[in-house]
Amino acid sequence: MKRDTNYISILKKITRDIPCAGNQTLAACIVKGNKIISFGHNQRKSHPLQIKFAKNPDAIFLHAEIDAIKNALKDVNSSFLEQCTLYIARTKKNGSEGISKPCKGCRAAIESFGIKRVVFTTEQENIYGEMTR
Repeated sequence: MKRDTNYISILKKITRDIPCAGNQTLAACIVKGNKIISFGHNQRKSHPLQIKFAKNPDAIFLHAEIDAIKNALKDVNSSFLEQCTLYIARTKKNGSEGISKPCKGCRAAIESFGIKRVVFTTEQENIYGEMTR
């Protein structure tokens, strides 16, 4: 879909403009209709929401998906997220696109907040993966 391409393109630009956190940078946004509700990106800090949904006790650094959810909850209630789509893009340290399919912990958060559609980058330029519930 053209809309998917537009949001992923915005996220790819963001991943190239923010500091790399480790070997890659991920950015995410939550969208309702044609409106971006929030942005998020991976960071070398944590947050209680990340700790709650961490895939293991060592995976407490803030993931882009959790950051986008956390930021959305500043402006909307959690039930609003059930009507939204989450977009995720990953740029590797070398500048190439990478797969940004949510990890087990992020999938648990996405399910917990009722987000029904997730679109993410793959290893192939302009080919996106999708998860729906």
